[in-house]
Amino acid sequence: MIPVILGPTGIGKSDIATELAKQIGGEIISCDSRQIYKYMDIATAKPTKEVLASVKHHLIDITEPDEEYSAVRWATDCATAIDEIKSRGKVPIICGGTFFYIYAMRNGFDISSKQDPKLRKELEELIEKQGVEKLHKMLSDKNAERAKQINLGDKYRILRALEIELGEKNEFPKNEIEREFLYFVLACSREKLYEKIDKRVDKMLEKGLFEEYEKICAKYPDPKTAGRNCVGYREFDDFIRHKDSFENCVRLIKQHSRNYAKRQLTWLRNKEADKKIIDIEKLANDSKNIARELGDLLY
Repeated sequence: MIPVILGPTGIGKSDIATELAKQIGGEIISCDSRQIYKYMDIATAKPTKEVLASVKHHLIDITEPDEEYSAVRWATDCATAIDEIKSRGKVPIICGGTFFYIYAMRNGFDISSKQDPKLRKELEELIEKQGVEKLHKMLSDKNAERAKQINLGDKYRILRALEIELGEKNEFPKNEIEREFLYFVLACSREKLYEKIDKRVDKMLEKGLFEEYEKICAKYPDPKTAGRNCVGYREFDDFIRHKDSFENCVRLIKQHSRNYAKRQLTWLRNKEADKKIIDIEKLANDSKNIARELGDLLY
């Protein structure tokens, strides 16, 4: 069985996965749609250099922030990483919070869509003329469940989802990526989770989140760049344009992070019926203890 560690943002998935990897001889496959991008270290809460040196990680820093990357591509890359890890006698451990990637990994896609520059341009022009709400409504009409998973302000993901719905279709066989997975969902009280999220944002700012944002903007000035569209960056756009205060931007980062966590919790309630719920508060929020609990359930 391949352990898959899931949970809302900020709950401590990475620390627990690292401890589990050390205990069972594992390597970690990141399931994060933003950790794939280079340079975006603080905003995406990437593992530290020390952690990366102690446990091998996969699918982190694999592409430039201005490059497109899809769930289908991740599922294929994940399957390749699983086979590579197993060939070395190690245990693959999948860890992350991009649940659409998890869905792709487990189920495959009946259809996928090629990148279509003409369609993308048409959709971008539609956003400029009628606003992102119009595109979100179009997506909802085509795929209501997918639309519910995407924040109304997340233009990039709305665009990509519509490309998949409206673009030229290809078959993507499910059986090419089927594996045996055991899903662990980390849980704690909503109050504790939100407290963790707020504290994590404060730590990100202390580490230089805004300075990292400025460097990314300087290197990739186009605000439509895929990597720039993430919580922790896009809130600062209005500050740079003198449309909002720094303090309110920080407040919005925390609020949007909590909103994202709420959507993740909804997904986790509705998906993966065979999941095992791990109450981290009962295990004193101790990563080593939680990892041991996972290891016992795994074997």
